Amino acid sequence: QLVMRSKALHLTGLAGSSAAHICKSLPEPPDSAAVTAAVAELTSLGALSHATEQLTDLGKLLAKLPVDARLGKLILLGLCFGAPDEALTIAAALASRSPFMSPIER
Repeated sequence: QLVMRSKALHLTGLAGSSAAHICKSLPEPPDSAAVTAAVAELTSLGALSHATEQLTDLGKLLAKLPVDARLGKLILLGLCFGAPDEALTIAAALASRSPFMSPIER
């Protein structure tokens, strides 16, 4: 989420245009391996361009949604294919914690 939000806010002037440079300038920077993995995942989802690490049109839409990028893509594809109820139900089930993993006391 941090990488996508920084790209959506155009925080390129901080220390460079790459996500790694932007995250290094934060007060509590995340691990560089985590930033690299996040960029790779967003690129594989089609949210970031391969060469420039800029948000694609899909990435701009995903940045507006308050959910994980994978779930956001699921919701958007569900809307495109005319199955919004099904996509939202699956996204909600995937976003929540399994009831079988919760303690019985709750």
